[in-house]
Amino acid sequence: MRRLLRDKSANTLAISAAAMVPLMAMVGGGVDASRYYMATARMQAACDAGALAARRAMTDDTFTTAHRQIGLNFFDQNFNEGIYGVSGRTRNFTSDGNGVVFGNASATLPTTIMGAFGYNEFNVTVSCTAEINISNTDIMFVLDVTGSMAECPNGSDCGSGPGSKIVGLRSAVM
Repeated sequence: MRRLLRDKSANTLAISAAAMVPLMAMVGGGVDASRYYMATARMQAACDAGALAARRAMTDDTFTTAHRQIGLNFFDQNFNEGIYGVSGRTRNFTSDGNGVVFGNASATLPTTIMGAFGYNEFNVTVSCTAEINISNTDIMFVLDVTGSMAECPNGSDCGSGPGSKIVGLRSAVM
């Protein structure tokens, strides 16, 4: 036994075995972290798509269950249950009543290699908002002011009606 303890020829085997644990932790952390970031990025894109679709479907600031369902459908098309192995997926879209759509989603992502080190799952959570901002827009009208606009509409008498075509056009534009 003493001779075996003093023998240095098998030290490489012991060092390699001891180095496997930290190496496995580094590789496992990299693999599981990349899965986490991919799942989070995909879930964030799905949340954004759902919020934008729900807001786009709204004709005014009123948010209905139909708008919520549109947001959920867009989310589901982009991030379905089970993608990347996620489970317990929840998602919801709401509004503040002023035309802003809020979305949030969460899921549990199981680890692959890091489970050996006590890290069994990651909680993935995202949130998003969508609103329509209409900037100041200048609107220009080009009016026909040629001689034909001096005529009365439909050949009627200009004295009993709204006036000439140009008078009616100017009134409508204002």
